[in-house]
Amino acid sequence: MNRTGEPRQNHYFLTLVQELHFGRAAELCFIAQPALSQQIARLEDAVGVRLFVRGQRSVSLTPAGEVFRDGVRQLFRLIEDTTRNGKRSSR
Repeated sequence: MNRTGEPRQNHYFLTLVQELHFGRAAELCFIAQPALSQQIARLEDAVGVRLFVRGQRSVSLTPAGEVFRDGVRQLFRLIEDTTRNGKRSSR
């Protein structure tokens, strides 16, 4: 796997960033909570840093997680723009 994780993991990451709750994020991703936890752990392994601080009742981003969040959001915007421009050029 590359050092940025898989696109699916990045989607899970952004959903968890939005919810800051593994259970709710898992529901929105249509996967079980343990599977989401595993995917986030794999993403952290791929990136090589901790992205979240996990407490008993809370989840928050680490400073590295904040930087990664901004990059993933930028990447997804670029993909959307590229798709839109591709469609526009085919007309």
